[in-house]
Amino acid sequence: MKKSFFLSLFLFCGLALSAQENIFVLKDSYIYPKKMFIDSLAAADMSVVKPFVPVATVKTSTYKGSNTAYQVKLSKFSGDYPGAFNVLEVFQAGKRLCSVADADGWAELPSNIPSDNNYFFSVHLSAYATALFFFSQPVDNNPPFLTIVVIKTGKAHLVYNRPCVLQSISKNSYSVKVEFDDRYSANIAPSTPVEKVEMPQPETAAPEPSAQEPQPKKKSKRKKSKKQADSVQPDTLSVDAPVAIVAPATPPAVEEPVVPVRSLIWSEDGLLKIKKL
Repeated sequence: MKKSFFLSLFLFCGLALSAQENIFVLKDSYIYPKKMFIDSLAAADMSVVKPFVPVATVKTSTYKGSNTAYQVKLSKFSGDYPGAFNVLEVFQAGKRLCSVADADGWAELPSNIPSDNNYFFSVHLSAYATALFFFSQPVDNNPPFLTIVVIKTGKAHLVYNRPCVLQSISKNSYSVKVEFDDRYSANIAPSTPVEKVEMPQPETAAPEPSAQEPQPKKKSKRKKSKKQADSVQPDTLSVDAPVAIVAPATPPAVEEPVVPVRSLIWSEDGLLKIKKL
């Protein structure tokens, strides 16, 4: 009985660790993106960045369909904005199906990623659907983003936009596997230690001994004063012995590594799936 219980627990943990999820929902030939996989893009004042500057128009297609030809128009904002292009638009037969803009911009593809153009690569998810993969321009020390647009039966949808530090990629025309981290490796800076603080005490003049009476000897009366000092409440200052108020001691902070989360995106059964590794 115990053996079967531990076996069931092991199988459950294994499933939890390798849980996978569809990036979008496919229902009745329609694509429904999931908001959890689409981070916001850097906005810009469109009244200022227009007119867009054309960069390239790239042809792409699905394998089957009443009209398999699509055009991806890439443009740059007017003004000084980063990236090779800031706007991507998908057209079919002159009709705009999708438009995505990012003030941080997208970069050209790395030279080691095979593609028939310099700006994105495409993978057929099914005979009727194709996914387009773009990589954004890194800004400051932030990782680039992976942006995915899916075209299917005369429609185009943004389905993914999340940080992506690319680790490996394998692809052909009908399958893809992208392994990536969600951030760069880094260390958290230690917090500033709390310093010891001493509060100054008021100076009190000691009473002068009387000339007519002899100096009292240190005996039980002095011991009684000590007992009284010992019984002083914590929020009362003793005149006989000044008290230093010290801030609580704080252990030295230790740098902790920020561990990136590694994930895998792959194509299967006409969908894109994702799981943490």
